[in-house]
Amino acid sequence: MRQKDTSKYLKDTSRMILKKISIDRIDLLDKRFVVTFGEDLSRLISSIKMIGCINPPILREDKESFQIISGYKRVSALKRLKKKEVCVYIFYGEDIDAFFLNLYENVCTRKFNEVEKSLVINKLLDFGVKEEEIIERYLPLIDLPSHRKVFDKYRKIVKLDDCIKKSIVNGKTSISIANKLLEFSLRDRSEIFQLVSKLALSSNLQLEFITYLEEIAKREEIPIFKITKGVEIKELLNSKVLTPREKTEKLRTHLRKRRYPLLSQAESNFQNRKMKLGLLPRIHLLPPANFEGEGIRVEFSFKDTFELKKILSNLKEVSESKELASLLNSLSGLDI
Repeated sequence: MRQKDTSKYLKDTSRMILKKISIDRIDLLDKRFVVTFGEDLSRLISSIKMIGCINPPILREDKESFQIISGYKRVSALKRLKKKEVCVYIFYGEDIDAFFLNLYENVCTRKFNEVEKSLVINKLLDFGVKEEEIIERYLPLIDLPSHRKVFDKYRKIVKLDDCIKKSIVNGKTSISIANKLLEFSLRDRSEIFQLVSKLALSSNLQLEFITYLEEIAKREEIPIFKITKGVEIKELLNSKVLTPREKTEKLRTHLRKRRYPLLSQAESNFQNRKMKLGLLPRIHLLPPANFEGEGIRVEFSFKDTFELKKILSNLKEVSESKELASLLNSLSGLDI
């Protein structure tokens, strides 16, 4: 069913009547047509205090009360200001007409945040608009590309808890991370979100930590909340001595060791054996990537020929040592 053009209702005043009503008759809990999320009303309240509500909300009568079509924040602000009456437009029309009136009015006056875009998509589906039409016609209307993957990602956002939605609106949680969180149980999702929020991680680190937790949970066959509730992680997060950055690095190391115990042990052994070689500070000995293979890379820097000769002499001495032979033997016996 292709949707008719409802933008005409913005100009069709014959379908709306201006009327003063008791504000108590407006039902804020009825959000059938509402696509608003995030209710910072401070600026709006200040504006209404100064000049009043000059743009009347649009409502539709529903038995004993009124549904909000457009102007949810205005009505919320007026209620907080203890106003008794308000001038409104009463709209006469079907559900789908009322929703499109709200949609087009908002498109004309403001930008939708990421959660509101998800609300728009889901409302369109609820009112019977086909997925293909939403992708082709309405995603560009709310500043999204006309792609199926975009539609699928944004469609799911409404399923998240309000705390995660607020984090999306505030730019702290990306749409990709939000979709990743939906793959977990409600309890695990809550634990993961609390952890990454407490450390204020970047998107890349959020994904890294989530991946570690997911893989550890699979490897050890336990739910994620049992990992995050572990004594070591709790003590680390609650530490009053460590800075947020130090907590992040220590937790990162802890999760990596738990995810890759053999690799972590190999790295530790390599570092301990390397310290016994007596290498000069400018010489760096690097193991094979992920300890796969037996080749070791040597890197060094020098500022003059004297320092170069000193480095080469040190390398020659190390090459003949039992410590280097022991290190090389330890690598050949690894199976990670």
